[in-house]
Amino acid sequence: MPSTFRDMIQRISPGWLLGEPAQNGGIDYIGARYLYSIALQADYMTDRAVEGIKRRFPTYVLAGQTQPDGDALAMIGRDRTIIQGPNEPNASYGVRLTEWIDDLKLSGNAFALLKQIQGYLTPAYTTLKLVNNWGVWYQLTTTKAPDGTLSQAQTVTVSPLVANIPNWNWDNTGPWQPTWSPLFAWSQFWVLIYCSGGQPFDKGPRWTDVGAKWTTPGRTWGTTATSSQVASIKGIVSQWKAAHSKCRNIIIAFDPASFNQSAVGGAPLPDGTWGRWANPTGSPFGGQAARLPTARYWDGPP
Repeated sequence: MPSTFRDMIQRISPGWLLGEPAQNGGIDYIGARYLYSIALQADYMTDRAVEGIKRRFPTYVLAGQTQPDGDALAMIGRDRTIIQGPNEPNASYGVRLTEWIDDLKLSGNAFALLKQIQGYLTPAYTTLKLVNNWGVWYQLTTTKAPDGTLSQAQTVTVSPLVANIPNWNWDNTGPWQPTWSPLFAWSQFWVLIYCSGGQPFDKGPRWTDVGAKWTTPGRTWGTTATSSQVASIKGIVSQWKAAHSKCRNIIIAFDPASFNQSAVGGAPLPDGTWGRWANPTGSPFGGQAARLPTARYWDGPP
């Protein structure tokens, strides 16, 4: 059975169409050469069509390659609204694209949101947390074994109450907090990204640092994250959060011991004065910094 149009066209063509023999017969027939050039184009278009169909599968790897094709993944990711991380390998991204339907079914769930952020940050595996105004903490920790095996641990913690106040009190507007009202911000939450060894981000110059200059296009103050990376993470939060909720801040934590959901209360957790970066005391322009200095604070998506 012929496997290509080039083989088939010579088998089905009548002798008069193959033309007069040139020297050695077969492909050297004058007419056969012309037919061969036509069949060659048909084979090329068929191969391209077959490759195009195969590339619609995110984990398909071309012959001679070690990872899925990046151009194909970019188009699939655009259609499925899954963002690839700046350093995320195509193999990892391809797996995430195959899970998009199952993941979208869980859209609005805290762990579904954290999983998408971790995928974007790959291959930097870290601890991610989400805490809401009720003092409920969600933690996703991803680790990679020496053999390359990934494992994820999920935990949910309801913070201990001290005087009926949970251990997360950002600005005294949440339930259980001293100045609550019928308008308390019950739907607010915060995302925490822990960084270690410069991964996924490192500390960067702050606005108040002596000699700090804005010299690199796309850079941000406080961390090594680019403006594009900040926008992408905010976009992930906006896409995967619950429709009724609002992300107040995305916190980049450089101290692994900070923001401990098991803590009873007090530093380094918010004490109700973290709504602004500084306590308005001692000066009309603001006093001492209110928030933990080992972390950086991005505004949540609008």
